[in-house]
Amino acid sequence: WYLKQLVYPTPIAQYFGAFDISTSLIEVRVILAIVVVGAVLTAGLILLKKESLMSFAILSYFAILAPVSQIIPHHELLADHYLYLPMVSFSLLIGLVVSRVSERGKNPRLIAYGLLGVFVLALAWTRVSRNRDWKDEFSVWEANYRSVPNSPRASYNLGGLYAARDPEKAETLLKESLASDPTFEPAYLALAKLYIARKRIPEAEALINQGLDLIETKTRSFVLRNPWLLKSQFTTTLAAAKWEEGNHQATEQLLLDAVKLYPGNISAHES
Repeated sequence: WYLKQLVYPTPIAQYFGAFDISTSLIEVRVILAIVVVGAVLTAGLILLKKESLMSFAILSYFAILAPVSQIIPHHELLADHYLYLPMVSFSLLIGLVVSRVSERGKNPRLIAYGLLGVFVLALAWTRVSRNRDWKDEFSVWEANYRSVPNSPRASYNLGGLYAARDPEKAETLLKESLASDPTFEPAYLALAKLYIARKRIPEAEALINQGLDLIETKTRSFVLRNPWLLKSQFTTTLAAAKWEEGNHQATEQLLLDAVKLYPGNISAHES
């Protein structure tokens, strides 16, 4: 996928939940990946003696990408920004190939420069056409949701942005987020807040309790998370539900609990 992105970039904001994980070595896409990556690495090793700089360009690409390649699993399966540094190696390789071809005469040089020019213009057009998707936060997550509607983060973030302008749309999106990943605690929190704003207190409290239970279990969403902050946020939201029920004493106690759980939760202090 990363090699594909170098020549045919299809950027979106994030990829959590966007790809089905392969479970067998005999899947076609796994075999294809092994062949392609293996061929590129082999080329880098073969060029080591005759074209050391070309070899460096190829092998350094993989070396720079290695720390985020899930050799040691981490919260983000893949991301466009992980290519920022490896792209320097790719650019060096392209420059070296064009240079070598150009040395063979006028016609090869014209062909090489022409192809490079077309490639650069195509990438430039792709970037310009994507600028509208990055106009603001709403356009980013709307584009992200169009690209990967099954991503829990995409529907969650877009749902949060719709909360004020279209609560019904927000509810649908947040429910989609939970359907995609029933262990994604932030979606429980956002949907609970939406229900409180719409005076649907029992439903909100049920979601809060579900979210709090999830934090305590080992079955949880594979995303970057701060469990103590989440507990504090859920407790703050539960306090809001108790306020709507008219139980001000419980509200105050819950807010004090929220502050104690995570003193950096500013909303608990403000409430």
